[in-house]
Amino acid sequence: SHFFHSIRDGISQAYNNKSVLGVLIFTIILNFFGYSFISMVPVIGAGKLALSPVSIGILSSMLGAGALINLIVLATTAKPDFFMRYFVGGTFIVLVTIFFFAISPLFGLALLVLFIGGLGEAGFSSMQATIAFTTTPPEARSRIMGLIVVCIGFGPLGVLHTGFMADWLGADVAIGIIAIEGLIIALLCLWFIPALRRPGVRIFR
Repeated sequence: SHFFHSIRDGISQAYNNKSVLGVLIFTIILNFFGYSFISMVPVIGAGKLALSPVSIGILSSMLGAGALINLIVLATTAKPDFFMRYFVGGTFIVLVTIFFFAISPLFGLALLVLFIGGLGEAGFSSMQATIAFTTTPPEARSRIMGLIVVCIGFGPLGVLHTGFMADWLGADVAIGIIAIEGLIIALLCLWFIPALRRPGVRIFR
């Protein structure tokens, strides 16, 4: 009974805190429609771009390279007044770059696109837990962080969704479509949850 009470209490806390609610929904969106494209990077590298294994490895590393650089920048310069902007902006950058990666005909262009996507990914991932942790009272933080993990769990479903579409339409078309799907749903959430449009968040000390 305590387990189910904790789940119910966590969901209630998230629903009443619109900043956290927005973070949870965007976490589902990016894990389902965004990160699932990573499984198709080697497929596109080998098939569409005709790359060697080494070049595919370099291509796959660009997202992490961009994220590492921007994480260092955010760790030293990020201000609480702009936490939500970093988070929302990072989410949209990732989704947009997935679309452009899908239509990139050149290796060099694909490298640049994924590097930019990594910059956005850093904004999303660093602020995801930061906003959820700092905008909830201490007694509710463990439940909210648990809900974030549950939302991250939508990732494997997204990979399955992308895999079916890639088998049907081709890898590049599939990730282009999932990027558009994610962008549409994210824009709708941005419209219906005003807290996502505010630059700052309320900080609990």
